[in-house]
Amino acid sequence: MKALATAVAFIGGASAMGAEEKPASPPSAEAVAGTNRFTVDLYRAVAGRPGNVFASPLNVATALGMTAAGAKGETAAQIAKVLHLPDGSTDGLGALAEAVRGAIAATDGGDAAVSTANAGWFDESEPILPEFLDRLRRSFGAEPHRVDFRNSPDAARAVVNRWVADQTRDKIQDLLKPEHVRADTSFVLTSAIYFKGYWASPFDPKLTKDEPFQAAGGPVPAKMMNQSAQQLPYREDDEAQVVGLPYKDGSLAMLVVLPKQADGLAAVEAGLTAEKVHEWATTLRPSAVNLALPRFRSTAQLDLKDVLSGLGMPDAFDPSKADFSGITGRRDIALSAVVHKAFVEVEEKGTEAAAATAVVGVRMSAIPRPPVVFRADRPFLYLIRDAKSGAILFIGRLEKP
Repeated sequence: MKALATAVAFIGGASAMGAEEKPASPPSAEAVAGTNRFTVDLYRAVAGRPGNVFASPLNVATALGMTAAGAKGETAAQIAKVLHLPDGSTDGLGALAEAVRGAIAATDGGDAAVSTANAGWFDESEPILPEFLDRLRRSFGAEPHRVDFRNSPDAARAVVNRWVADQTRDKIQDLLKPEHVRADTSFVLTSAIYFKGYWASPFDPKLTKDEPFQAAGGPVPAKMMNQSAQQLPYREDDEAQVVGLPYKDGSLAMLVVLPKQADGLAAVEAGLTAEKVHEWATTLRPSAVNLALPRFRSTAQLDLKDVLSGLGMPDAFDPSKADFSGITGRRDIALSAVVHKAFVEVEEKGTEAAAATAVVGVRMSAIPRPPVVFRADRPFLYLIRDAKSGAILFIGRLEKP
C-alpha cells in the first residue's frame, strides 16, 4: 500500500507600498512536459539538503497556477516561465490537474482513499474580483472561503489547517504556522492531494525481514519487503536499475531508480531531467524480478519562497514589483510565503490483482530469462507517475528508512 499526502499554501499580504480563460480541456503534451520540467527543477533545487526528500511539485504547480491566474505583467511572465507554461496561460495546468485527479480516482478500489482539493481563503475585508474567483472555480475547482485574517489571524489559520487536515486524512497537520498568517494577510491559496493506493502485486508481509540498509552514515536497520520472480516493468543501464511498481486498477505506478554504485545517487540526481524520466518510463520491459524494497515513512515541510524566487519568479515576493491586480484590482499585494508539506508511507498491504495491467501490449521474450535482482538496500530515487498523461505526481529520495 502506498499512502501519500501533500499540501501547499501560497500566502499573500498587503504590501507597504490575465485575460479570460476557457474552461479546462484535456491537457496538452506541452503542458505535461512543462509541468514535468518544473517538477525536476523544484526537486533539484531542494535535493541539496541532507536526508530524505519528498514532495509533490505538481501540487505546488497547481497552487502556483491559481496564483498566476491573478498575476499581471512581469509577475505573470515570471511565474509562467518557472512553470514552463507553453503559452503563458494556466489553462493547460488546470486541465492537467483535472486529468491527474481522474488518474488518482481510477485507483480507488475497496477501502482505498483518494482526495484532491483546492481552495482560496480571503480576508473578509478584502474585495476580490469576481472574474478571478470564477477562474479559480472553472480551471482548478477551487472554492473561495471568507475568513477574518485581520482581526483573528490565529482563528483563521486554524480554519485553513483544519481544511488541509480533512483533505489529507489528518496526514498533514498544522501546515500554516503562526508566522505564516498575520493581520495583514490578504489571501491564502491551498492545494492538497491525498492518495492511498494498493499495489497491483502486493508484498507478502510474511516475507518482510529485518535487514541492513546502507545509509550514507553507515548501515541502519530496515524492514525489507520481498518478492521473488515477480513480472514487473524493468530496465537498466550503466548507471542505474529502474523498476516499475503499478498500482491496482489505474494508470499510476511508482518508479524506483536504484544507482548501481552505493554512492551513485548524487550522480543520478545531477543528470536528472524530465526527458530522462520519460526515457526511464517508456523503455521499461517486462522482466522477472527478485525485488527487495524497504518499508518506509517520510515527511517533509519546505518553505519554498527562496526556492521559487531562485528559479526565476522574484517579483512575486517583492512588494515594490509584485502585480497581483488580477485578484483585487490593486497592486498592493505580494506573496509572503509558500509552504509545502508532504507525507509518504510505503508498505506491503494490497488487494489481489494480476500484474498484467503493467505489461499490456508488450510481448514477452519467448526464451525465459533468469530473474534480475533489484535490491534497494541503499539510497534511491522514487517517483509516482501517471502513464496515461505522463505527468509526475510525486518525487522523492530515500537516504534512510
